[in-house]
Order: sequence, then C-alpha cells, then structure tokens
Amino acid sequence: MLPFKRLNVTQVPNWHFCEIGWHWSPPPLPNFVLWFVQGGRGELLLERESFILSGGTCFIFEPQSQPIASHNPLYPLRIFSCHFTLEKWDDSPLWFNGESVCDNSLFVLSAQKTQNFSQRGDDVGREMARRGIEQLVLGLWDSAHQPLPSEQESELDELAEAIRREPARAWNLDDMSYSLHLSRAHFVRCFRARFSCSPMVFVAQIRLERAQRLLLESNLTLDSIAHAVGYSDAPFLSKNFKTAFGESPGAWRKREKISKKNSHFVIDKTNKSL
Repeated sequence: MLPFKRLNVTQVPNWHFCEIGWHWSPPPLPNFVLWFVQGGRGELLLERESFILSGGTCFIFEPQSQPIASHNPLYPLRIFSCHFTLEKWDDSPLWFNGESVCDNSLFVLSAQKTQNFSQRGDDVGREMARRGIEQLVLGLWDSAHQPLPSEQESELDELAEAIRREPARAWNLDDMSYSLHLSRAHFVRCFRARFSCSPMVFVAQIRLERAQRLLLESNLTLDSIAHAVGYSDAPFLSKNFKTAFGESPGAWRKREKISKKNSHFVIDKTNKSL
C-alpha cells in the first residue's frame, strides 16, 4: 500500500540560489516541505539534531517543524524546495531527514522538469508538476523503507551494543559507517530503520541513561560523570541532561535519592507490621 492517498502541491516548486548572508529560520511550517540541496555547504538544526548540508542532502519537513539553516558564504547553497499537503492513511511520519538521495543527477533532472511543468501555468502542466513531486517523495520514502539484510541487522545490533558498553568513546558517523562498510548517508538510513532514531541521537540517549545511573548509584562529581559517559565537561552534560529530562543533574539526583529513600522506609515499616 502507498504511504499516502494523494499529494497536493501548495506552492510552486522552485530553485533557490542563496545569497552570501543567507540564513533560514522560518515560523512553524504550515505544510510538508520537500527540501533538496543541489550543492554548497552548510548546516541545519532540526529538533535539536544537527545536519551537515552538502550536494545530495534531502529533507521532508513535517508540518509544524522549525528548521534553522545557514551556509558557508564561500560555498553558497543551491536548494530546490516545494510545499505540499498529504492525504494520509494514518499519522506515520515520512522520515527522510538529512540523508542523501541515491542518484543526485537524476533527482536534479526530475526537479528541473517538475519546475518547468509548473511554470507552464496550464492545468496539464500543474498536474504533471504534482505528479513529479509525488514521484520524488515516493522515491525518497521507498529508499528509506527498504528492508535490511539480516547480516546488516546483526552488525547494527553489535554496534548498538558497543555503544552501550562504551558510551565514553568518541563515537562519530564517519567511523561508525566505515566499520560497517557503508556510506555515511546509507548508514544513517539503515540505523534509523533499525532503531527509529539517528546514530548520534542514540549515542546521546545511551550517555544520558548511563549518567542517570551514575548519579543515582554513585557519589561521583558531575565532572567525573561527564567524562565517564563521553561529555567534555559538567556544563555540557548539564545542558544536554536538562534538555532531555527538564531538570539539572543535581536536582534530579537529589529528588531521585529522596524518592528511593522514602520507598525503602515504607517497605521497612510495612515489614515490621507483618
């Protein structure tokens, strides 16, 4: 079954050649946006996850998302974008963020043809443009949902277990993808398909889970815990911890230890009354 019933274009597909001082920080997006980088270099932040932008990088932004993007003025970005709505079967996300398209040249050619059809201004041209965008989106969805070979799943599981064992290790996308003999973009796509999050988000989750255990089960200082789980210092750990859990590590440790102490007291009191 197709991932959606119908796609409708809400804004003319267009190419953007970014000026030297370009910076993009829109209000919450009202619709889906197909956003493809043909060339240049930059960085994009989406839901606290950072992405490196280069030729072939592609996103499908969901409604209400708020991406923030900038670029290197020496290598200005060239972007193709199109706003659209979807008649979906359910609320499943499309999930194509920061990955590279399989064939950059073919994608560029298809995007250019779509823009040309849209600019004709007649009903046939608009319908051809709609079908062109629909085809591009379906292609991205299909590449992100191909089943993984069983051997590759095992290798990903082994990598995840290694991250759990050694959260303090300097994990990065280049080394992880190289260890599995995959391109960086394909590795990210496979990892997300297996664990429902990007590799670096997974690393951050494991580090914070380990930090919670150390806060609760040891008397180590915050600096010592930060180094033990792979953060450079206590302030960096505190920032990430508060973003994830809504309170500082010190406040969390105090509250959890009081809660644990009280629960033990209740158990002891109950035992005495038996």
